[in-house]
Amino acid sequence: MDLEQFEEVEKWLNNVKGGSKPTYRAGLTLFCQWCGLNPAQLLDEAEEDRKKSRRERGKPEARLMEFYNYLINEKKVAKKTATLYFTAVRSFYKWNGFPLNVKTPKAAPKKENRKAVITPEIVKKLVDHASTLRDRAIILFLFQGGFDVSTLCSLNYGDVKNELEAEKIPMMIHVVREKEEVEYFTFVGRDAVEVLKAYLNDRRAKGEELKYDTPLFIKDKAKRRKGERISPHHIQNMLRETAIKAGLITKEEMDKVDFNPYRPHALRAAFSSILRLNGFDPVLVDFMMGHSIPYNGAYLIPPPEKVRQMYAEVEAQLSISTAVKDVSEIEEKLNTYKKILEDVQAENKRLREQFNALWEEVRIMNELFAQIVENPEMLSTLKEMYGIVKEMEKNPMLRMKLMELKESLQ
Repeated sequence: MDLEQFEEVEKWLNNVKGGSKPTYRAGLTLFCQWCGLNPAQLLDEAEEDRKKSRRERGKPEARLMEFYNYLINEKKVAKKTATLYFTAVRSFYKWNGFPLNVKTPKAAPKKENRKAVITPEIVKKLVDHASTLRDRAIILFLFQGGFDVSTLCSLNYGDVKNELEAEKIPMMIHVVREKEEVEYFTFVGRDAVEVLKAYLNDRRAKGEELKYDTPLFIKDKAKRRKGERISPHHIQNMLRETAIKAGLITKEEMDKVDFNPYRPHALRAAFSSILRLNGFDPVLVDFMMGHSIPYNGAYLIPPPEKVRQMYAEVEAQLSISTAVKDVSEIEEKLNTYKKILEDVQAENKRLREQFNALWEEVRIMNELFAQIVENPEMLSTLKEMYGIVKEMEKNPMLRMKLMELKESLQ
């Protein structure tokens, strides 16, 4: 069924944000196929339903709930997807003058759907296992810039051109977030900039001309028309595959969850947490993430260059290269401490052996002293022996004669 031929659908889609249009269109298409009615017939049915008494009304609402249960129980669609399709159909009715009195179903929380706590070490694993330069750059933009996936997809080369050519780091990016209809700026660090440069240079080397309105991130060659902009769906799938490849989650575990623990929003949330923990004002963090802020909150946003300086001071907390350096330094220090410990243990062993030897000499001296106490005449004998030893030290010839005498006696 070609939905575009219906004026009602065109009217509706004109009021849907760009990133949501494909999903909303798919949801309405599936709904029409399931119930056997086209969009115009759905609205006709809703209009007739509204003419009935209050007790008899509710057919569109009941049909929509049946559709949701069909998606979950028969089609085995993920609850997140079923909810999106439910919302899409309800939106279609609303924008055509028939708001439905039915709430969006909410799935019960599941422990499997936890959002992972993202650290620079985890981001490095994702980057190291990403299949392409593009995917590496996307992961770093999400983490170091706090982008939502739809805004990231909407970026053009012109949004970074001037800062790239000026080699500014951190790199500032002015954007408009369509979901909130908010204009704002944020920054990304050296890691993201270097990978982005490599990605763009690779595209140039393949003959692509980068213009001001060229999409910053495009689909893989095998999956796109020339220069086609990447979609949120592709990024979500990429992160699922990369998390599995990185060993952060198994395929079996991923199949059980409704949401990837390492999804774009988890990276975005980590950006927010790191800035807040490093002293950024919550209003400024919300601004840098494209959230709507109170009218008077705009006065609390420092000038861009001041924010650049603030970001530079905490960039190390967002850097995957710094994370690796820190780990290496810790390992080097541990090895140094291990060597020092080994030397101390060896010295302790040597001192213990000396102590034992001295203790044995003390024991012998104590025994000799006890014998002298019992036999005082031994003292004069010892004095004579001591005199002989001293004489031997002074007279080498005497010592040699004594040695010869000892050998002859043997």
